[in-house]
Amino acid sequence: MSSIEEVEVRVLFFGKARELMECEEMRAHIPRVLPYIELKELIFNKLFGVLDCISTSCVLAVDLRFVYLLSRYKFTSLAVQLTSRLFLMLASLA
Repeated sequence: MSSIEEVEVRVLFFGKARELMECEEMRAHIPRVLPYIELKELIFNKLFGVLDCISTSCVLAVDLRFVYLLSRYKFTSLAVQLTSRLFLMLASLA
């Protein structure tokens, strides 16, 4: 995939995701337009495989808004945050 089709995002980790990743955030390159299912697969299976064990108990958010199953997102310079449902994170999910 060329750099024209991708965008760099900050991925922020909270709760159990932070524990497993052993860091608060990382940068990643993802396709500029991506359906939710592909975004989740990319995050949990390809980019951050260590998080696969909590993928069913996590929610994603883009730009501080929850990501919904049938959504399609166009990424610019926004951040992707990952939060486990086991923790209450008021500022999470983007």
